[in-house]
Amino acid sequence: MVILAIDTATLFATVAITNGESVLAEINLGINKKHSERLLAAIDFAIKESGVKLSELTGVVVSAGPGSFTGLRIGMSMAMGIAEGQGIPLLSISTLRGLAEQTRQFEGIIIPLLDAQRSQYYGAMYSSHRGELIQLQREQAIDLTELTAWVGERQNVILVGEAAPTVSKMINQSIYSHLLTPRASILGVLASREPYKLAFKHPANITINYVRPSSAKPKGE
Repeated sequence: MVILAIDTATLFATVAITNGESVLAEINLGINKKHSERLLAAIDFAIKESGVKLSELTGVVVSAGPGSFTGLRIGMSMAMGIAEGQGIPLLSISTLRGLAEQTRQFEGIIIPLLDAQRSQYYGAMYSSHRGELIQLQREQAIDLTELTAWVGERQNVILVGEAAPTVSKMINQSIYSHLLTPRASILGVLASREPYKLAFKHPANITINYVRPSSAKPKGE
């Protein structure tokens, strides 16, 4: 499957073209400009660098959230537009799952974390053993007290995501991954594997997982 992958859930935007397990091109953008101002150009550049044509895409995968409300809407709108325009299916994958997948070779507990503002964090918890991830805690907005309870007396815990360095200090959890930002290539590779490759849908049937009600709008993009 030749996949266009898009993740705009955080301050960093990332776009990739993958073919099965192979990453053909990946563009990772910093926080100097808004996602809306550069996402289309990044996608165009990634497609050109990959050596494939837009018409050769067989699917689009996009970060489903949680994350920045504005960023998620931008990424989803772009993904839906391309999928509908090309007549190809769309898949959404959890932002937190994508972050956890980056450290799936770690043996133990993986907790991906994003800043949800208002002294809360978007988080989930996974058990990783021999490269297999099992979800232990659903995606939710949690505070430090709840997160401390998650960690408890567990051994071999690693935090991943942009909030990991800050949170690790506050809960005395010294181990965190330096892989702090999402990678679109991870989503693209996952999309070619079961059960994800069986979950592609018509773009109209894809929704964003905000976790919190849309009336609680985090700052930033």
